[in-house]
Amino acid sequence: TATEGSSLAFTSRDMGKPTPFKLPPSFNRKFTKPDFEYRKLAQLDYGYWWIERSWPFDNVSDQNELTAELTEAMLGVWDYIKNSGEIDNVENLALDWFGFYPCKREARRIKGVYTMTQNDMYPTPAPFTDTVCHGGWNMDLHNPKGIDDCMNKPYIPTHLQYIYGTPLRCFVSADASNMMMAGRLASFTHVAFGSQRVMATCCVHGQGTGTAAAYAALHGVTPQDVCKDPGAVWSIQQQLLRDDQFIPGQINQDPRDKALTATVTASSEQDNGPAKAVVSGQTRAVYGKGGCMSSQCLPGTNRWISNGLPATITLMFKEAVNSVGQVELVFDTALSKTLTFTMKTSHREKMNWGQAFPETVKDYTIEALPASSNSWQTILSVEDNYQRKRVHMIGFDEKCTGIKITVTATNGIPDARICEIRVYEIGDGGKFPDKPSGLQHHPLLEIPSTGSGAHLQLAAFPEPAWLQHLAPEDTPVA
Repeated sequence: TATEGSSLAFTSRDMGKPTPFKLPPSFNRKFTKPDFEYRKLAQLDYGYWWIERSWPFDNVSDQNELTAELTEAMLGVWDYIKNSGEIDNVENLALDWFGFYPCKREARRIKGVYTMTQNDMYPTPAPFTDTVCHGGWNMDLHNPKGIDDCMNKPYIPTHLQYIYGTPLRCFVSADASNMMMAGRLASFTHVAFGSQRVMATCCVHGQGTGTAAAYAALHGVTPQDVCKDPGAVWSIQQQLLRDDQFIPGQINQDPRDKALTATVTASSEQDNGPAKAVVSGQTRAVYGKGGCMSSQCLPGTNRWISNGLPATITLMFKEAVNSVGQVELVFDTALSKTLTFTMKTSHREKMNWGQAFPETVKDYTIEALPASSNSWQTILSVEDNYQRKRVHMIGFDEKCTGIKITVTATNGIPDARICEIRVYEIGDGGKFPDKPSGLQHHPLLEIPSTGSGAHLQLAAFPEPAWLQHLAPEDTPVA
């Protein structure tokens, strides 16, 4: 079966003086202007994902052959950049680095308890009840012939309308009782894999899978047993939410969190950031175009936004709590802004490395109101915060009727922003809550009457032109 190709990247540097390049005699790959109709030489400092190929090689066993072919292609592209006369301002450029091992997009995958298909993402995402993470990259299918098929497009994207959820069953081996797998090893069809394979998505795969593995180990059960136990799945989902994972269709329902039943007020609030949002159970804005379906998320910003500083938000408990063991806060760290490891100058210019985001709370205090007193007591002061998730072990061993958080400074903007506040009594802050009897497992999801959480027919896609040039046995499978 033809797979998505492996790529060989390079970086270049302006040397400040003319730097000629001569193609080594052992490499004779030449490119001409028509070869770049679908492969743009847009930036010259970092390139190019489309220096890529798999067919007719095997991405696992033919790695040396692929490396040789891609090295020749990469040097041929650089020769065109430097010596064709078609590219301006390249006289001073020199190769700074290039890979000696191709970046592998697709190889082996392990069959899981469930194999996710494109129909679980497109046109609308399936409402799985055992979702542990999310994705949203378009279904990005690359031409297996890659740089050897320059007359056809290097990839065919099918843009997704919504963020989708990925079920735990995709990360649990169907056959091996003690095996789980995440990222590019998990159980997806070739087409679904086109969306699931990107690095940020693989990262949340790892968090979901690792958390489920921890649950299985702590409770002495197999991953397959976990998949069959709705209470176990709920507990894993709740722990992931507590750790700031976003899961479509799920919100905070931890019965130990005293903040959920508290009355929330603030010294000020904006229309799009009410104080009560800190206990909504969701810590992100994912509503609207390109976000989640309305049946799988809460609307709004899901954060408190004050009018000016200092600003105070107060939680008064429905009943006095016995103690304040932990206070957990989620701050706004500008998730919509670019923050990534990259060698591409255009991406680096969007980021401020080594600096906190202006939206993030910097200085704050936490106070408690003892049940025996009308005077607030400061129990914690924090300065120079730059993190999104803060877990404070308070250990305030008195009955308490409320807590108050006062923000005195941010890292730039003139208002305070807090996405979530959780409060746990001493001894109640452990991992993996038990599901209360009678609690609705999936409060936001609209589950089909079949209960399968998956559609029945595979969605139709336009056939890429390059498929017509592959032998039947090389055609990617759905």
